[in-house]
Amino acid sequence: MEEKYKSAYRRMFKVDELIREGRCPSAAQIAEKLGVSKRTILRDLAYMETELSAPIVYDEEKNGYFYTNPRFALSDIVFTDDDLSVLLLSKRLLESLFSGTFYKTKVQETFQAILDHAGNSPQITGRTVRENIQVALSGSGDFSLAEKLLEAMDGRLCALGTKSDGTGILLRPIRLIYAWEAWHLLYITEGYHDNRDFKLEPLALFKKIIPQGKGAGEKIPDVIPNVEEWASPDCGRSSYVEKDKKNGDTLHILFPGRSDGFHLTYRRNADGTLSFIENFQSMMGGHVMEFLLDSLDGKAHPEIPAQDIGDDEKPDDENSPMLM
Repeated sequence: MEEKYKSAYRRMFKVDELIREGRCPSAAQIAEKLGVSKRTILRDLAYMETELSAPIVYDEEKNGYFYTNPRFALSDIVFTDDDLSVLLLSKRLLESLFSGTFYKTKVQETFQAILDHAGNSPQITGRTVRENIQVALSGSGDFSLAEKLLEAMDGRLCALGTKSDGTGILLRPIRLIYAWEAWHLLYITEGYHDNRDFKLEPLALFKKIIPQGKGAGEKIPDVIPNVEEWASPDCGRSSYVEKDKKNGDTLHILFPGRSDGFHLTYRRNADGTLSFIENFQSMMGGHVMEFLLDSLDGKAHPEIPAQDIGDDEKPDDENSPMLM
């Protein structure tokens, strides 16, 4: 018997994993893989069915076991009533936000999968949870443009955008942000030099978005490395809105990074447009890693201009590092 499967707890999770592979394993096959007796596995299967509500069924033709609910999985997660209330509120928020889009269905499926994987899933079924908080959002409206932008972002592609006034523009979408009950697009164009050149506009200003091929992407740099490469150990919030005494309604957009994450802020003007305020908590405008890598490769790197700062924000001496 393998040492790690002497524990019935660990062994049943492995049995669960083998059944979920969908190959209808027999008790003898499971026993052989785990290095235990067939009788032990039969006891485990009976316990899983009666005590853990596993939907196990024996298929006589295939001489093996399978789950009648393919989404079932053993879990040591147990949800309390408070947990369920929070999950339900989150589900309602997302369903309201993505009403009328394919994301609403995905939200419903994902939340159901979370509940299906709970250790007390059978007890959750049919439970009435008190809804102390309810939120009514205006919804995302027409999401077709957003879907095209997501397609481009997923493929690290540029897109050709046509604005309501007929103006065409080649852009690289960076993020879609829902703020002030409307979707906004953060993007850069061929004129990008540093992070002050990010553009943030309401998505409603565009009437058409067409993702472009890989060739078009060479015209605009891919300035945001993917999450797997630059994920921060403590990502925290990525975007949020606050009322700032100096700037009024302010949108903060954070790009966490291991070495040089950056933080953009925008002010909401009276006419609904957004004005760039500053990029702070960042060195070299969010490009320190590519600067260092280029230096190692012996490549020349254009000087990144310092951002204008107010008199009260100037460094103590001329040689002090400046945050942008």
